[in-house]
Amino acid sequence: MSISVDGARRLGALQFDLRFDPAVLEAKSVAIGDLLEQSQGAMEFNPNEPGRLRVAIASPRPIKGDGELLQASFLVKGANGATSPIKVEVPQAWQSDTYVEILVLPRDGMFTVKGKQGTSSLLWIILIAVLVLPAVAAHLLHTPE
Repeated sequence: MSISVDGARRLGALQFDLRFDPAVLEAKSVAIGDLLEQSQGAMEFNPNEPGRLRVAIASPRPIKGDGELLQASFLVKGANGATSPIKVEVPQAWQSDTYVEILVLPRDGMFTVKGKQGTSSLLWIILIAVLVLPAVAAHLLHTPE
């Protein structure tokens, strides 16, 4: 599952939880995506609570633009046709230079099992988990470009 940002400006740190139905999905791992790698960022995750994946990233260089921050992997446990909402909870983000909290507008998603469960036919869904709107954030925070 791709976790991406759109319009990031000076993003320095981000944390959030992904909630899902543990009867359908089991979180396994999270890998660094291209945008986080370009900014030399680091990531930590905790998949130990059923139905919740906790994620935090930090970068010494500002994360800018659009792209994939992370790639989350799940084991599909549900039967064909089972669905699970993917909800982003308690998202928080901070600017890289000022550490001022910035606006995060998450987009929740839906996962539907298609094919055999627990096989390599795991469907990857694109979930734009975090949408940072630079114009709104700049207006609310009165930060210069």
